[in-house]
Amino acid sequence: LKLQFLYFIVPYLKMASSRPKLMIMDDDEDTFRYYTLVKRVPGLIRGVVTDNNLTGEKAEKLERLALEFEGEGEGKVKGPSTPLDHDGYKVMEEYWGKMWRKTPWLHGECYMYHVVAEIMEWKTNNVDYFTKNKDKSVEVCLPAIHTACEGIAKAAPTTETLIKGSLWGNKVDLCLFSDSDTSRMEATDDADIIVNNVAEVVTHVEQSSVKDVHFIADNYGYELFNDLLLIDHLAKEGKTCTIHCKDMPYFVSDTLVKDVIRFAAFLAEQAHEATATFGKRIQSYLESGALKLATNPFWAAPLEFTDMPAAVKSLIAASHLTFIKGDLNYRKLVGDRHWARDHPFDEVVSYFPSPLCSLRTAKSEACVGIAKEVQDRLEALQPWPKWGCSGDFGVIHFWK
Repeated sequence: LKLQFLYFIVPYLKMASSRPKLMIMDDDEDTFRYYTLVKRVPGLIRGVVTDNNLTGEKAEKLERLALEFEGEGEGKVKGPSTPLDHDGYKVMEEYWGKMWRKTPWLHGECYMYHVVAEIMEWKTNNVDYFTKNKDKSVEVCLPAIHTACEGIAKAAPTTETLIKGSLWGNKVDLCLFSDSDTSRMEATDDADIIVNNVAEVVTHVEQSSVKDVHFIADNYGYELFNDLLLIDHLAKEGKTCTIHCKDMPYFVSDTLVKDVIRFAAFLAEQAHEATATFGKRIQSYLESGALKLATNPFWAAPLEFTDMPAAVKSLIAASHLTFIKGDLNYRKLVGDRHWARDHPFDEVVSYFPSPLCSLRTAKSEACVGIAKEVQDRLEALQPWPKWGCSGDFGVIHFWK
């Protein structure tokens, strides 16, 4: 028993001792995280007020919160008035009473969305106050959706093509870009995939023994659509897929369980025949259990994936492959830390309970597994930190 304990615990102890320090929001004013602190976060908070035509107490509370971040704001982190549904508050406890800007970027930014949810009384009314943004993004990308559905109706795309589509769908992120920015949906060159393990992913997922595939979801709209294209393909191959969704409005466009259901219904109701057929097929997967939806408070917690609770870990451990979507999930996967950018990805994620494929367009400074020669090429195109934060470059990491 003692040997078994050591077998399981020693890798975690080694990992903990070798992980670099967390990125703090204001530890470098020339970084994207500092820009997020003083510009993006206040704008996102005020957007909740304008998009929902808020007045009175909620509007006042949100404006006060925005001012806590803005400019030289010295707002301090406060504990929630009611307990959170996860252990994230335990991580945040040491920062209560300190300025937001002195919190780790990952933890502070995630916790901010919980403060907004409390102000908006999410747990009481279950109203998604980001719905307007989400629906506008779907309206804008609908022509591209119709074109894609026509294409798959004529000829079945390859697994590789669909994985790449799922990657580039992540470029459309409403907490970073406008909900009317169609340029984020334009075709992207393979040269912009700066880590490309797609061949290994295809070989793995196409094995007959791989029956259960999970997706840790990111954005609603165009990204979710591209994920569903891949899920449709996998379901036709007899695989069961599970989408893990957020349990609260989060980072503007993150996908909730009800978002998947209503998006499938929206597609099924389209006058465009190919799109309607695709939407009805997704609905049939939901009805048959070929596509399952799951949620847990952990996915929206201000925690890294190394903090994964046992109940979530057991679900993911049953997966034969887990697609980890997007930049925030990548930050949680590797840790929002001061890694050397060429630090081996395999070493960082070796704790994860299943084989994984990280599909991420780079929108933050957290970065591992990028070869130095690739970094040199990127420096000539977009000097750091721009190439790490612009969303123009993607990674397809695979580990098992």
